[in-house]
Amino acid sequence: SESTTQLWLIRGRTESSLQAGMQLQTLKAFSSNAASENAGNFLYYGIILVMIVLNVFWFISLRDRLYLPYIAYVTCYLVAQMSLNGTFFQFIAPANPGLANTTVLTSLALAMGFGIKFCIEFNELERTSPRFAKLLTFLYLLNLLVAACSTFIPYRLAVLPILVSALASPLIALCSGFVAVKAGNNSAKYFLLA
Repeated sequence: SESTTQLWLIRGRTESSLQAGMQLQTLKAFSSNAASENAGNFLYYGIILVMIVLNVFWFISLRDRLYLPYIAYVTCYLVAQMSLNGTFFQFIAPANPGLANTTVLTSLALAMGFGIKFCIEFNELERTSPRFAKLLTFLYLLNLLVAACSTFIPYRLAVLPILVSALASPLIALCSGFVAVKAGNNSAKYFLLA
């Protein structure tokens, strides 16, 4: 039999995110790869769930409200990861594909917002640096607003502020730790190490 080369052109158009890596595989190879990928994803999700459950128990035991923004952050991060990987819709909400666009954006914006709120609380910025606390509070509220708006504005409009926030949030978190250490908050050293 003569070997032939085939050229396939595929065009896609979407209003949301699209991960379109493609491979041609036999059914056996696909099944094996999908099983390995799912096992890795679920191990990762399990570790995150353990973090959530432990922090809920610590919150209940210690009655320290500091755990609430962290629990919210980790939970929203988990939903964002599951949404980006497609497992949220495959296993949790398979009957609602329309939820896909909003869940990715909403969970990302909420995760960043609650992460910033955790930085404010853990580093005691309202006491150690009131100006920086006001800036971070503004960014926290802005992320909550974007999360709320992402459910009804076009994807392409909501994704830009989320991308900017995603790029800025780690730098902001790091700066909040340094500001708190400089102001004498010793627990902020552990924040920076983590």
